Amino acid sequence: MEEAQNSRRDDALASAQRLRFGRVLRGTLSFACTAAIVGACWAWNFLDGIRAVHYVIAVVAINGIALAAIASGWNLRLKDPSLTTPLVLSCLPPSIYVMFFVTEPMVRAAFLLMGTVAILFGALALDRRQLMRISAVFLLSYLALLATLANVAPERVDLRGESLVALAYCIVLLQVASLGSFIAGLRLKLRQKNQSLHEAMAELTELATRDPLTRLPNRRTAMAQLERELSRVERRRQDGDGLCLGLLDVDHFKRINDRYGHQTGDAVLRRIGEALQQALRQGDFVARFGGEEFLIIMPETGLEGGLSAADRMRSAVARLPAQTLGLPEVPTASIGIAAHRPGERIEDTLARADQALYRAKHLGRNRVEPWSGGGDAREAALA
Repeated sequence: MEEAQNSRRDDALASAQRLRFGRVLRGTLSFACTAAIVGACWAWNFLDGIRAVHYVIAVVAINGIALAAIASGWNLRLKDPSLTTPLVLSCLPPSIYVMFFVTEPMVRAAFLLMGTVAILFGALALDRRQLMRISAVFLLSYLALLATLANVAPERVDLRGESLVALAYCIVLLQVASLGSFIAGLRLKLRQKNQSLHEAMAELTELATRDPLTRLPNRRTAMAQLERELSRVERRRQDGDGLCLGLLDVDHFKRINDRYGHQTGDAVLRRIGEALQQALRQGDFVARFGGEEFLIIMPETGLEGGLSAADRMRSAVARLPAQTLGLPEVPTASIGIAAHRPGERIEDTLARADQALYRAKHLGRNRVEPWSGGGDAREAALA
């Protein structure tokens, strides 16, 4: 069970990492588009070639580091393993660098638009507060750029025009943050619904596969397990230690119910289920088969091994403290054992275990009996 849970956890982690890797790859498209604009600026003499080269080197390094972090699993050490905030902010320094060196003021608006696209990527994963912080960083960076240009290169700044652009940029960022808040709300609702669906499915699976009283696997699950074990045995075609079945029945259970009430009877079944689970060998399987009857499945076990394992379970039941159960004496159990025969139907093996169980009842109870090959022990026990 633990190995299966670990396997599912590993699969989920691998799936999440693939999704993050894909998101970063899609984010590189935005960087590539901005790089194309930088190339156009160089081609049309708005930007020196060396500045364009610097930009390309920076964005290649940013995306390379992000992809390497996810591929190596290093991102899992971070609070945000998707690297959303670092990637959105990482596009800002190269863009500010290029915007500082472009010779035409109106060209800077193109990089503001591309920066907005980066924030929209963040809107798919961040909440409103995070988006507002990132938007504030973008806006303040742009205002700092304008202030710097006004001091070092005033001829490249039209303060009235730039003020209008800054105002429009501020409004756009506020709208993007509002949109991101709406998307975050939808994500939260979807996550809650998915969680509710997951819990409902887990509850349905629990109801379909486990006995609600003892929390042991139920008869349906036991029969499915029997079919799997039978397939395994038939594939190997072993005549030796293949599969051994045991049927356990609580002695005088009807008398317990009649004298002490059904609540006491239920408590007895619960404690017996716990005792059987604790006494179970690794690889064996126990289920509530119906009423006060339990099925024990012992793979790769012959008759002698099955008798030994079953007697350990009988002893575990006999060691239960009667006082905590509200009984004057310790409850006991009888067990019938049958080894599966190659080619035999599983129903026939169960029938032989059932005959052995009634033989144990007939011989005095609180004992383990193998199938002896005699007549119908059920009839003898009831005679």
